[in-house]
Amino acid sequence: SAPSLFWAAGFSFSRREVLEVVPYDAAMEGLFWGEEAAMALRLWTRGFRFHAPCDPIVFHLWSRAYRPTIWQTTGSLLPPPAAAQRLEDVLSGKVHGMYGVSEAEVRAFEVYANVSL
Repeated sequence: SAPSLFWAAGFSFSRREVLEVVPYDAAMEGLFWGEEAAMALRLWTRGFRFHAPCDPIVFHLWSRAYRPTIWQTTGSLLPPPAAAQRLEDVLSGKVHGMYGVSEAEVRAFEVYANVSL
């Protein structure tokens, strides 16, 4: 495997202790896009690092013909307003404690990953 900057919800394998330290945030229920950035930030600031295989070992079936998509189920491409606000607050360092990070940690991750949250 090789170091990776980002965490992927659909391809994440770890010990259960990871989710004890960084649990899913129920305040982001219904959020589809953005969850991975928030989890990557929260995981990284707690010392977890990401790795990805160098060779393809799985594939993603892009067809959704066999089941409804989230926007078909909810009737909207937009996340619930409260979940979207929570994501914005986490990524800006306004949420602290188990479900958040400090503004300094956000800036450190931005420098590390060469991104702007």
